[in-house]
Amino acid sequence: MRTCRFVLLACLMASLTHRAMAVPIAFDFSFLDLHTGHTVSGVVSGLQDNATASASSVFVSYNSGGYGIGEYIGDPLVNSWTVINGEITLAFFLVRGIWNMHPDVVCCSLVMAVDPSEFSTAALSTDPTINKSPLPDTVLAFTPRSTNVVPVPSALALLGAGLFGLVVSRRKRKLDI
Repeated sequence: MRTCRFVLLACLMASLTHRAMAVPIAFDFSFLDLHTGHTVSGVVSGLQDNATASASSVFVSYNSGGYGIGEYIGDPLVNSWTVINGEITLAFFLVRGIWNMHPDVVCCSLVMAVDPSEFSTAALSTDPTINKSPLPDTVLAFTPRSTNVVPVPSALALLGAGLFGLVVSRRKRKLDI
């Protein structure tokens, strides 16, 4: 009877600790700024699959024009991303460089907007007040980044199973004596 209780306790512990966790995901992005003809690329990270949320980071890592490299999350006017089944289905991000906070980028403004039924647009401007609006039909591409996640809840379930095994073997040894 006691062994049965321990088995039930171990199973309960394993089931409670082995729940699905929301894992933040990231996307590489790239676009051709139609105002300048420059290619811009970077990473959007901190998004959740099958949810609408703010990105925790939007980082421009390359611009063929040589300006605007850095973090764009200081104080965005709009920061809304919808990810469904691992794809960005709706995105609106606008930050004016003049409003960024240190140590984030302060020289430039960045706008990205995606609504598959209507438009895809993006622009990186040296104007910190972003007086130019992005041109429609910008080729804005998002590619999911692969993530290597260590499943901590599974480790907890294994720890519980190991402790259960120790208790059972100790009890069995006591019964044999």
